[in-house]
Amino acid sequence: MAPADLSHLVLVGRHGHQAAAGRHPRPRRHRLHVDYARAGFHDQKAFDRVYGAEPSVDQLEMWDICREMSFRIAWKPYMYSQTLPHLLGAVRAPALVVWGDDDKVVPQSAGKRYAKALPNAKLEIVKASGHCVDMEQPEALAKLVTNFIGRE
Repeated sequence: MAPADLSHLVLVGRHGHQAAAGRHPRPRRHRLHVDYARAGFHDQKAFDRVYGAEPSVDQLEMWDICREMSFRIAWKPYMYSQTLPHLLGAVRAPALVVWGDDDKVVPQSAGKRYAKALPNAKLEIVKASGHCVDMEQPEALAKLVTNFIGRE
């Protein structure tokens, strides 16, 4: 909405941009929330470290509330903005697009489209990571972002 206000832009596994022809992010309505959350991880041991092998009832309820809100704000069409591809070209700030190499939620083709649509973007693929790069490979993500933005 205000691309001139950005000094840097980092996108990690973002929804919003349509993936390859006909491929959209996996709809959440047809999956149990715990299955959807598990699909965000390449390594299920990483999921267990973050949420536990059996997530708490409070966590399950929170996921259900978040799923409902996602449907309310991002349903038509699912997790895709028809205007976004046209707006990305106005972003002049350097952009880092980060994707997990095993993202089962949003296909890597969406990341490639972001990198192509943003005039000054670089795509980085994080190995041994799913959609939840920040929780599965936090050190690798922090290093990418720190190197991209630079140390102040």
